[in-house]
Amino acid sequence: MRYAFAALVAFSLLTFGSVAQAEQRPYPGAPYTNAQVIDGFRRTVFGSEYYGLLNPAIVRKYDKRVLMYIDASRAPSRRQAVANFASSLPGLIPGLRLSVTTNRSHANFIVHLTPKRSFRSTATKVLKGGRPPATSQCLVVAEYNSSGIESSDAIVVTDRGQATFERCLREEILQGLGPLNDDATLRFSMFNDTSRLRRFRRFDRLIMAMLYDPLLRPGKSKASVEPLLPVLLRRAIRNISRR
Repeated sequence: MRYAFAALVAFSLLTFGSVAQAEQRPYPGAPYTNAQVIDGFRRTVFGSEYYGLLNPAIVRKYDKRVLMYIDASRAPSRRQAVANFASSLPGLIPGLRLSVTTNRSHANFIVHLTPKRSFRSTATKVLKGGRPPATSQCLVVAEYNSSGIESSDAIVVTDRGQATFERCLREEILQGLGPLNDDATLRFSMFNDTSRLRRFRRFDRLIMAMLYDPLLRPGKSKASVEPLLPVLLRRAIRNISRR
């Protein structure tokens, strides 16, 4: 479940000029096309499950180093798994600068690890008095403006099985970096509440690489980004193939 302050839903389908172009695939044997990756980018980056009041849909990303603090006071045995995943991300997402810090006051991204019994109380604090849906097992809040994401808080439940833990920690951390929307049509993505995927696979890596390409500035509108999307995808394919 995603929450984002100052966000509005805005997404549409991409139309390509030819059938051949629409059927191009990012790598041999890929089960999805370039068009599907670009559509996934648009749906996750410019959509939001939270309807705010201030800004229309804009590019949301960190324009500075992400300093992540892991609050594992209620689940110390889970800390290392989160640290390992977070530390792997700069090697998987070209353009992302991220470090794990032990100093909470320096952090601009906090991951709260909590047992299910403490989820609602933790979420109420993070949401500043708001209440999460009763069925939630994880969520992320991102505060942002036209200059980029200022801070994120992810809450991950630790005692509902290994599969749920792994999916939650990956999805919420990645969404806290910018692609805040879930969409049930994205069958190859973790950014889909109906999916059982729990690994950071190439479809989502391409979306994240497009988002963190230096050509794409935070605060840009969907309309202004539209002409860049094929270029961003080509660059993402090239950059990921080198890693």
